[in-house]
Amino acid sequence: MGTILSGFLVGCSGGYSGDGRMIDNGPLAPTERYVLNLGEVNLGRSGLSTFRMKNLPPVKFSCGIAFPFPPGARQKSWAEAIIALRILDDKGQIAWQASGPLKDWRWGTRRDSTEVTAFAPDPTVGFCLPKEQSTYQVQFEVLTKDGSDSNLRPSNELKSGGAK
Repeated sequence: MGTILSGFLVGCSGGYSGDGRMIDNGPLAPTERYVLNLGEVNLGRSGLSTFRMKNLPPVKFSCGIAFPFPPGARQKSWAEAIIALRILDDKGQIAWQASGPLKDWRWGTRRDSTEVTAFAPDPTVGFCLPKEQSTYQVQFEVLTKDGSDSNLRPSNELKSGGAK
Protein backbone atom coordinates (compact mmCIF):
# COMPACT_ATOMS: atom_id res chain seq x y z
CA MET A 1 0.00 0.00 0.00
CA GLY A 2 1.29 3.46 -0.83
CA THR A 3 0.08 6.98 -1.03
CA ILE A 4 -0.56 9.62 -3.65
CA LEU A 5 0.03 13.23 -2.80
CA SER A 6 -1.32 16.21 -4.65
CA GLY A 7 0.45 19.57 -4.63
CA PHE A 8 -1.46 22.81 -4.57
CA LEU A 9 -2.54 25.81 -2.53
CA VAL A 10 -5.99 25.63 -1.02
CA GLY A 11 -8.01 28.17 0.88
CA CYS A 12 -11.15 27.72 2.90
CA SER A 13 -12.39 27.59 6.45
CA GLY A 14 -14.29 25.03 8.48
CA GLY A 15 -14.09 21.26 8.34
CA TYR A 16 -13.09 19.12 5.42
CA SER A 17 -15.74 17.10 3.62
CA GLY A 18 -15.35 14.65 0.78
CA ASP A 19 -13.62 11.37 0.10
CA GLY A 20 -10.99 10.00 2.44
CA ARG A 21 -9.91 10.97 5.91
CA MET A 22 -8.31 14.31 6.91
CA ILE A 23 -5.80 14.30 9.78
CA ASP A 24 -4.62 17.56 11.38
CA ASN A 25 -1.32 16.92 13.18
CA GLY A 26 -1.51 20.37 14.83
CA PRO A 27 0.09 23.78 14.22
CA LEU A 28 3.43 22.73 15.75
CA ALA A 29 3.88 19.64 13.55
CA PRO A 30 7.37 19.98 11.96
CA THR A 31 6.16 18.29 8.75
CA GLU A 32 2.87 17.11 7.30
CA ARG A 33 0.53 19.37 9.28
CA TYR A 34 -2.43 18.06 7.24
CA VAL A 35 -2.65 14.61 5.72
CA LEU A 36 -5.63 13.63 3.57
CA ASN A 37 -5.70 9.94 2.68
CA LEU A 38 -8.09 9.40 -0.23
CA GLY A 39 -7.84 5.62 -0.50
CA GLU A 40 -6.15 2.95 -2.58
CA VAL A 41 -5.25 2.92 -6.26
CA ASN A 42 -3.81 0.07 -8.31
CA LEU A 43 -0.57 0.53 -10.29
CA GLY A 44 -1.03 -2.90 -11.87
CA ARG A 45 -4.18 -1.93 -13.77
CA SER A 46 -4.70 0.89 -16.27
CA GLY A 47 -7.63 3.14 -15.40
CA LEU A 48 -8.91 6.30 -13.73
CA SER A 49 -9.87 6.88 -10.09
CA THR A 50 -11.63 10.10 -9.03
CA PHE A 51 -11.80 11.52 -5.51
CA ARG A 52 -13.86 14.54 -4.35
CA MET A 53 -12.72 17.18 -1.87
CA LYS A 54 -14.36 20.25 -0.32
CA ASN A 55 -13.35 22.79 2.30
CA LEU A 56 -9.62 22.08 2.48
CA PRO A 57 -7.29 23.99 4.85
CA PRO A 58 -5.57 27.13 3.46
CA VAL A 59 -2.10 25.62 2.98
CA LYS A 60 0.19 24.36 0.22
CA PHE A 61 0.22 20.60 -0.31
CA SER A 62 2.77 18.33 -2.02
CA CYS A 63 1.98 15.89 -4.80
CA GLY A 64 3.16 12.33 -5.29
CA ILE A 65 2.76 8.69 -4.33
CA ALA A 66 4.01 7.42 -0.98
CA PHE A 67 4.87 3.75 -0.59
CA PRO A 68 5.04 2.34 2.97
CA PHE A 69 8.40 0.60 2.81
CA PRO A 70 12.07 1.61 3.13
CA PRO A 71 13.64 3.37 0.12
CA GLY A 72 15.95 0.45 -0.64
CA ALA A 73 12.94 -1.84 -1.12
CA ARG A 74 11.61 0.09 -4.12
CA GLN A 75 11.16 -2.29 -7.05
CA LYS A 76 11.97 -1.14 -10.57
CA SER A 77 8.76 -2.58 -12.04
CA TRP A 78 6.65 -0.17 -9.95
CA ALA A 79 8.71 2.76 -11.22
CA GLU A 80 7.82 1.77 -14.81
CA ALA A 81 4.16 2.70 -14.31
CA ILE A 82 3.16 5.89 -16.14
CA ILE A 83 0.64 7.90 -14.17
CA ALA A 84 -1.20 11.19 -14.39
CA LEU A 85 -2.47 13.25 -11.46
CA ARG A 86 -4.95 16.07 -12.01
CA ILE A 87 -6.87 18.43 -9.78
CA LEU A 88 -10.07 19.80 -11.30
CA ASP A 89 -11.90 22.84 -9.95
CA ASP A 90 -15.65 23.07 -9.39
CA LYS A 91 -16.14 23.92 -13.08
CA GLY A 92 -14.25 20.82 -14.24
CA GLN A 93 -11.22 22.84 -15.39
CA ILE A 94 -7.72 21.48 -14.72
CA ALA A 95 -6.20 23.52 -11.88
CA TRP A 96 -3.06 21.35 -11.48
CA GLN A 97 -1.59 18.36 -13.27
CA ALA A 98 1.51 16.19 -13.46
CA SER A 99 2.24 13.03 -15.39
CA GLY A 100 5.01 10.68 -16.43
CA PRO A 101 6.78 7.45 -15.49
CA LEU A 102 7.24 7.09 -11.73
CA LYS A 103 10.98 6.56 -12.33
CA ASP A 104 11.15 10.23 -13.44
CA TRP A 105 9.38 11.57 -10.34
CA ARG A 106 11.37 12.97 -7.40
CA TRP A 107 11.81 10.32 -4.68
CA GLY A 108 12.24 11.19 -1.03
CA THR A 109 11.60 10.07 2.53
CA ARG A 110 11.50 11.53 6.02
CA ARG A 111 14.22 10.43 8.40
CA ASP A 112 11.69 9.03 10.91
CA SER A 113 9.59 7.20 8.31
CA THR A 114 9.47 3.84 6.56
CA GLU A 115 7.56 5.53 3.75
CA VAL A 116 9.18 6.54 0.46
CA THR A 117 7.40 9.11 -1.70
CA ALA A 118 7.50 9.75 -5.44
CA PHE A 119 6.76 13.48 -5.72
CA ALA A 120 5.47 15.12 -8.91
CA PRO A 121 8.32 15.58 -11.39
CA ASP A 122 8.08 19.39 -11.50
CA PRO A 123 8.47 20.98 -8.05
CA THR A 124 7.47 24.43 -9.37
CA VAL A 125 3.95 23.40 -10.43
CA GLY A 126 1.40 25.16 -8.23
CA PHE A 127 -2.32 25.47 -7.75
CA CYS A 128 -4.28 28.72 -7.56
CA LEU A 129 -6.06 29.60 -4.34
CA PRO A 130 -9.52 28.04 -4.60
CA LYS A 131 -12.75 29.66 -3.54
CA GLU A 132 -14.08 29.00 -0.08
CA GLN A 133 -16.50 26.05 0.04
CA SER A 134 -15.55 25.02 -3.51
CA THR A 135 -15.48 21.38 -4.53
CA TYR A 136 -12.44 19.85 -6.24
CA GLN A 137 -11.61 16.48 -7.71
CA VAL A 138 -8.33 14.59 -7.69
CA GLN A 139 -7.99 12.28 -10.65
CA PHE A 140 -5.38 9.54 -10.51
CA GLU A 141 -4.88 7.71 -13.78
CA VAL A 142 -2.62 4.78 -14.59
CA LEU A 143 -1.75 5.36 -18.25
CA THR A 144 0.64 2.40 -18.49
CA LYS A 145 0.55 -0.18 -15.70
CA ASP A 146 3.63 -1.41 -13.89
CA GLY A 147 5.32 -4.62 -14.95
CA SER A 148 4.88 -6.51 -11.69
CA ASP A 149 2.36 -8.95 -10.30
CA SER A 150 2.54 -7.04 -7.03
CA ASN A 151 -0.37 -6.59 -4.68
CA LEU A 152 0.98 -3.14 -3.84
CA ARG A 153 -1.89 -0.63 -3.68
CA PRO A 154 -0.75 2.98 -3.31
CA SER A 155 -3.36 5.35 -1.95
CA ASN A 156 -4.10 8.93 -2.91
CA GLU A 157 -2.89 11.32 -0.26
CA LEU A 158 -2.48 15.07 0.11
CA LYS A 159 0.18 16.27 2.56
CA SER A 160 1.00 19.79 3.67
CA GLY A 161 4.14 21.22 5.24
CA GLY A 162 4.56 21.91 8.93
CA ALA A 163 5.61 24.67 11.32
CA LYS A 164 8.30 26.98 10.01
